Amino acid sequence: MVSINKDFFIVLDKNPLYTKNEIFTVYLFYLKKKTGRQLIYSSQPFFKGELIFGLDFKNKIRPVKFEKHLKGGTKPVDPRLFKEFLKSNKNKFLAISDQTDIKNLKSLMEMLKSFQFNRIERLTLCNSCLNNNKFTLLDKSEIINSFKNQLICPNCALSFISNELKMRDININPKLKDFLKHLILKFKDVKKILTTFTPNFNPIKNSDLTLYDLLEKRKEEEREYKLNINEIDLPDEFKELLKKEGYGELLPIQIKSIESGLLDVNKNIDLMIVSQTSSGKTLIAELAGIKRILMNKENKMLYLVPIVALANLRYEEFKERYNKLGINVAIRVGKTLIGEDYLYDSGDIKNSQIIVGTYEALDFFLRSGNFQELGEFKTIIVDEIQNLGDSERGFTIDGFISRLKSLYPPRKCQYLYLSATIGKPEDIATELNAKLIKYSERPVPMQRHLLLCLNEHEKNRNMSKLIKHEFSKVSNYGFKGQTIVFTNSRKNCHTLSEYLRSQGIKIEAYHAGLTYKEKKEIEDLFIKQKISAVVTTAALAAGVDFPASQVIFDSLSMGIKWLKVSEFEQMYGRAGRFKKHDLGKIYLLVIPNRIFNLKSKDTEEKVALHLLNGKLEPIEVEPDQDRMLTELLSFISMKKHTQYEDIYDFQENLINSDYLLDDFLKVLIQKKLIKKEDSLYNSTKLGTAISTSFLTINEALLIKEQIFIEKIPLEIVALNLEPLKNVYVSNKIVSEVSKSINAKYVSNQLFSGTILSIMESRNYNKRKSFPKFLIDLLTNWIKILFNCECKDSPYCNCGLNNLQNLVFSLRIDKKYSIDDIYYYLLKEFEIIIYRGDLIDFFESLIHSFQTIKNICESLKLNEDIKEKLLFIPKMIEKIKDPKISNN
Repeated sequence: MVSINKDFFIVLDKNPLYTKNEIFTVYLFYLKKKTGRQLIYSSQPFFKGELIFGLDFKNKIRPVKFEKHLKGGTKPVDPRLFKEFLKSNKNKFLAISDQTDIKNLKSLMEMLKSFQFNRIERLTLCNSCLNNNKFTLLDKSEIINSFKNQLICPNCALSFISNELKMRDININPKLKDFLKHLILKFKDVKKILTTFTPNFNPIKNSDLTLYDLLEKRKEEEREYKLNINEIDLPDEFKELLKKEGYGELLPIQIKSIESGLLDVNKNIDLMIVSQTSSGKTLIAELAGIKRILMNKENKMLYLVPIVALANLRYEEFKERYNKLGINVAIRVGKTLIGEDYLYDSGDIKNSQIIVGTYEALDFFLRSGNFQELGEFKTIIVDEIQNLGDSERGFTIDGFISRLKSLYPPRKCQYLYLSATIGKPEDIATELNAKLIKYSERPVPMQRHLLLCLNEHEKNRNMSKLIKHEFSKVSNYGFKGQTIVFTNSRKNCHTLSEYLRSQGIKIEAYHAGLTYKEKKEIEDLFIKQKISAVVTTAALAAGVDFPASQVIFDSLSMGIKWLKVSEFEQMYGRAGRFKKHDLGKIYLLVIPNRIFNLKSKDTEEKVALHLLNGKLEPIEVEPDQDRMLTELLSFISMKKHTQYEDIYDFQENLINSDYLLDDFLKVLIQKKLIKKEDSLYNSTKLGTAISTSFLTINEALLIKEQIFIEKIPLEIVALNLEPLKNVYVSNKIVSEVSKSINAKYVSNQLFSGTILSIMESRNYNKRKSFPKFLIDLLTNWIKILFNCECKDSPYCNCGLNNLQNLVFSLRIDKKYSIDDIYYYLLKEFEIIIYRGDLIDFFESLIHSFQTIKNICESLKLNEDIKEKLLFIPKMIEKIKDPKISNN
């Protein structure tokens, strides 16, 4: 009798290669504890052998051959030993894998019955672990499908996949391992994961292999939301108009808003409405605003948005719809001063009941004290309210809303705040003193796909297939499938669109560097379904209103930073439009192990998982005394003759209000930006000039110091106030530099570290090996742009300053048009500055000159400064139209 002093259990594993023979592998494992199906055990067997069953002389199934496995081979043992193992009082059960076909266990079961042994467990075991002398019991969450229908554990799956990828020359680092672990637990299929890593993988035929999850249209609550337009309290002519435009049945978020008091004109309840893109938030604003206008034409509605493109869209929509009701619509955005691209009629602001505008354009009316021109608002809508969390604009928007509330107090005017993506909306709603209306149901279901690409070529190939396939489909509503491709730079928009056009795709690059006319033409082409896709930047996500069914992420970054979850959701929310598409789809095209830039430690796959699984970031803006002081100054500048109580109320309505009001007022007085007279506060001329400039106080006072103390020329101060942005080198140069320095990644930004490094004097000898045309170009750059003797050259600002001076000179002295400047820079320097960016630069320059003039004129001037200021109006006119006479 065999003597085993500890509890154990036996595992029998039938070798699938020997289906005709009764050959089993026998494992014995120590058992520490068993509670139901929960086992605590030693994973390594203390005995392993191979057992063959056959017929004995009585024609009964019995062990006929038994071998024990040793390190050096096998050792025969008495077959009767197995029966002793089986009958031992320390043996708690016999485990057989539930993957073994019961038909192949008939003889075994007969033998066990003859031994009167019935302690048999059918368990899900990791086959791979058993083959490696380990026992791993699998629960439902850990069962991974492998080849030949084997079930294995996540660790074995990771090991198998890692080995396969190594054979394909894919580096398996710890971060990629973490990513693979996630995929294993997500998809639970080894073959599925490995297939996505194969060359020429077809994402169309294998969409099930890339599907990460499905955001379904679901019922958020048990009851269904149903409400007909005829059932709500609206003027009859408004109802008839909405019905004609297909708004017979309201959507859930609209119904919830109405039930929460949206249309109660007596209470004017402020609401913060958070729901998915295309869920009907804009119509909520219209229901409230138009009802009040139709009750009294003196009542007005203000619709505020973050960017010009969105303002233009709402303006056109409202004008087309509500002119039919005798309602006039006006728009106010940053006025274009260069070129003649903005050809639309902006409307009469005094005699219009609806005013659409950007935050800053309307805030200018307030800061300058001209708010009387706007009229009496009874409904104010702040769209994309999540911009309160923007590090640059958050303070300004916060101050703007508080200034509006001082002029149009809540309860007398209804405030509606709209957002599709905002973290912890409860907190912001509380801060804004608004009732939160939240609805998470998507009006159109959405598939989210994670597509792993071996390299850039594979990624672009997959992108081409996805766009073509989507455009070939037509929804039940009669709309073709169209795609928005998001990438991380304006230059990449063109590079990608050029490649995709070479693949026979009708596609356009769309970004803020284009002129208004160029963008409008692309928007029209997309809406008319003349093109299948646009490639755009993440920065335009909030303003891109293309009715796309599919969104593709070429990059997971915005500029040089990885996307936030809120930005990501804002972008992919563009896929799938209500009553246009049956399904929305997004694809994240990820190259494993790719690091976006040298400063980033995160790889693309890690960022992808964070974005797919992350939670929306709460709105948090770092305290900034300069910005908070500026908003306080802007309120006093707006109100004039301001009482302390009004200033106190302004602070109370701010989100960023963590400061001592009396101390801040003292600072403004000390800086001579405000003055106190008879208990009333007024801004000084300098304070008003700063407020209307949209500069912070520190930025404006720095201008004063540069002009009056440092004696820096006015044009230099103006040029440096809003420097040139988005300066690129051509693809030709990127390619040649990449070859010459043997680098996998070279930024296409002129002032990037890689480009600047080859300009260093210490790399002079290295440049000798470059192609002649590249040497000639770099020599020209050094002669014209990087010609300073600074210690940190070329990493100083001299290169940018010289380029700005060159562009300025081309406009003023050479009288070049925007097109002339664009082509000159490309031909002479292989430098690309898009036309829209050139227009922005010159318009910012005009604003800078005007700001300098306003700040200077608010101070006591000597004759020298007065004389210099006389040139500013003439300079501004030259920038607007360089053909103006120099006299």
